[in-house]
Amino acid sequence: MTGERDTASAPRGGVPKPGNAGPVAPRSAAPVDAARPLPARPAGLAAALSAEAPVLDVRNLAAWYFTDEGTVKAVDGVGFKLGKGKTLGLVGESGCGKTATGLAVLGLLPPPGRVVRGEAVLGRRDLLRMPEADLAAMRGRDIAMIFQEPMSALDPLMTAGEQIAECLEMHTALDRRERAEKAVELLASVGVPEPALRAKAWPHELSGGMRQRVVIAMALACDPKVVIADEPTTALDVTVQAQILDLIEDTQERTGMGVILVTHDLAAVAQAADEVAVMYAGVLVETGPVKDVYAHPAHPYTKALLGSIPVVGQAARQLVTIPGRVPNLARLPSGCRFADRCPLAESACRAVEPDLVDLGAGRRVRCILATGRAAR
Repeated sequence: MTGERDTASAPRGGVPKPGNAGPVAPRSAAPVDAARPLPARPAGLAAALSAEAPVLDVRNLAAWYFTDEGTVKAVDGVGFKLGKGKTLGLVGESGCGKTATGLAVLGLLPPPGRVVRGEAVLGRRDLLRMPEADLAAMRGRDIAMIFQEPMSALDPLMTAGEQIAECLEMHTALDRRERAEKAVELLASVGVPEPALRAKAWPHELSGGMRQRVVIAMALACDPKVVIADEPTTALDVTVQAQILDLIEDTQERTGMGVILVTHDLAAVAQAADEVAVMYAGVLVETGPVKDVYAHPAHPYTKALLGSIPVVGQAARQLVTIPGRVPNLARLPSGCRFADRCPLAESACRAVEPDLVDLGAGRRVRCILATGRAAR
């Protein structure tokens, strides 16, 4: 999908939520170091680009917002690998940096945000170091995004079919008639009834579920290798949610695309994802196969998130609540970023920020207590 997003300033202590306008240069008032280009790619990166490389490899990604109140470290050293045909669930509370991660990979961070370091390798090319013209050509064709609010992502002055056809015009050699026919086919493929009629409808004439399907059709129009789905089931009823997730899964099986599912819905991740990455205050705190992480969570934050969800069929129990709120990302606490909300925190937790440690079997965790237990 290539729709544009509105710009937004970083709110105090949180991650800015863009609307629907395209990326522009950071404001001139930003610090000098905010305008520096990314450093050259590390020499060791070439060795990782083998035939068995993941479809998307994100390493040490940092995306900060340079505001008058300080530097908001929305994404601060995030790394993950997405396999072909696989789904990675990126979960966490609002304001943890999930959406900013996706926007940073696509080069769509609104000002005053900027990627300050890291790599995002897709098809042997680092998206973070590509000229804007080259990156724009890849958006929609090789990597696409399903935005969180379909009403904001869609142009109110264009019909559903025209917006899908616009994507095809940018990335294919189809003529006008062929683009219109393909738009109808895409609407049919995402389960829109009477697709020829709906292609002529304006966004305000469609239900929320229909608009979401149009946005998905735009994202899938050119069979991208990777789709970043940002809360694709938000504000939809449970029946439509299941249909949307099934639709994405069916498309994966047909095309082999990789999906990053950005959500706070742990049930959706359990249904649709192969791997899960739990994000808190701009960093990953736990990653691993969904079944393993859900069955045996290692980080206190992951345990609290899972404990806050009622489970059908289980005896009634007291749901877990997490006291406090995500810290101000411009004034992060020392040590572990979750320590002030963690019931298990010790003095050592506030002394130094823990690393993301490999536990084996594809599991990683950022907690000195969890890694200490694993070591014993």
